[in-house]
Amino acid sequence: MMTATETMLAELAQRCLEAARRNGADSADVILRRMDSTSARCRQQKLEHSEQATHQDLSLRVLCGKRQAGMSCADFNIDLDELSARAVALARVATEDPLLGLADPEQLYNGPTEDFDNYEEVNADPQFLASLALETKHYALDNKAITNSEGAEASAGSACVHLAATNGFASSYKSSMYGLSAAVIAGTDDGMEVEWDSHRATRRKLLKSASIVGAKAAERAAARVGATKPSSGKFPLIFEARVARSLLSCLASAVNGRSHVKRTSFLTESLGKKIFADTINVIDDPHMRFGLGSRAFDDEGVATRRTDIIRNGVFTERLMDLASARALAYESQGPEKGRHESRGRASEGRARQEHASQGRARGGHARRSGSALAPASSNFYLQKGSLELSALIADIEDGFLITSLMGMGVDLASGNYSQGAGGFRIRSGRLAEPVKELTIASSLQDMFLTLEAGSDLEFDSRVSAPSIRIESMTVSGR
Repeated sequence: MMTATETMLAELAQRCLEAARRNGADSADVILRRMDSTSARCRQQKLEHSEQATHQDLSLRVLCGKRQAGMSCADFNIDLDELSARAVALARVATEDPLLGLADPEQLYNGPTEDFDNYEEVNADPQFLASLALETKHYALDNKAITNSEGAEASAGSACVHLAATNGFASSYKSSMYGLSAAVIAGTDDGMEVEWDSHRATRRKLLKSASIVGAKAAERAAARVGATKPSSGKFPLIFEARVARSLLSCLASAVNGRSHVKRTSFLTESLGKKIFADTINVIDDPHMRFGLGSRAFDDEGVATRRTDIIRNGVFTERLMDLASARALAYESQGPEKGRHESRGRASEGRARQEHASQGRARGGHARRSGSALAPASSNFYLQKGSLELSALIADIEDGFLITSLMGMGVDLASGNYSQGAGGFRIRSGRLAEPVKELTIASSLQDMFLTLEAGSDLEFDSRVSAPSIRIESMTVSGR
């Protein structure tokens, strides 16, 4: 049975599609999101801030022939005819693209609403969340090395998404999320170090306890006191799990079909090639139980599926929406492309449509931000290896464990990688002194080829990774 929110969104979506057709759109789709959240933040010995919020978004896409435009707003009471008329007016002056279009009926998800165990009725009582945040802070301050606290926060929320289109698709899904975090300070004066810990889960019973999150934040901060700038050189590096996911985010962007169409990824020509060691597998699984990004259909209504992005070290598949899938299916035709180009633009358009309709264009990864559609991951993760973090450290004679990263020094077009970092020195297979203010550099191509995965994988983000070891990177310190 549909909830009142689902019914409201479904009715609004249908009215929006009717308005789009009434104002001249040949086809259209609309996605509606409603998110309700509550959070409580404490600092020192008292509640600092408590908030309840509702966020909503309406995103309409209209097509006039092979011309497309989109409009988005946060007001569900907006004049739908005015919104649709503006979108249609924009579409009529947009550049024509033969690859644009809604999903074909056989591509659409047509099953019942699937339960991935990632939704429950949320306990959003502000008093409950405030007590949870205070409890987390108290556990952090129990560590005698902690000199101050930047606060602790607890949150809970739920989201409902409804997608409808003039190709007949109409469906919705719900998700819930709980979060807990703490940030504390150890040391004094110039030797102060700030550290944090956090956790997210789709169900309350899966959220780590206040004692674990608070104590871990304090343990991290205490261990960082006395950090120094290390010497420079080439060293093996280990990325702790919470920062290793940043490398997976780089990979997710590099295998995005849109970047391959635009040829802005260093992996554009690497499909089917080995880019990791044989032991490495990277998966995007939208059907993961309890997954933060689980969903049965994407933002074009296309049925989602588990995708093996990297299988035994080989780049096997991209993240695709329909537009990028159609474009890449057309480009893959090789000599046929040249023959069609010689017949002129109109013939090229017919050829592109023909290739895209022959079953080679497969999306399923579309996500909409505002009115813009693009491929995106769901639950994207590096499959865990067999070695614990201590074992990854044990055979390093001289190297570093990286626990924090700073800056945005990654060029996805070339693969060049350079980041500010902090962590710990590794000496004779053991953690030694804390370090800070170092810069680590290499290329993502070289890093991927020597990457080794640990066993400490946790699914507390839409992009997840265990700790990883890289054979050699340049470290710049003093």
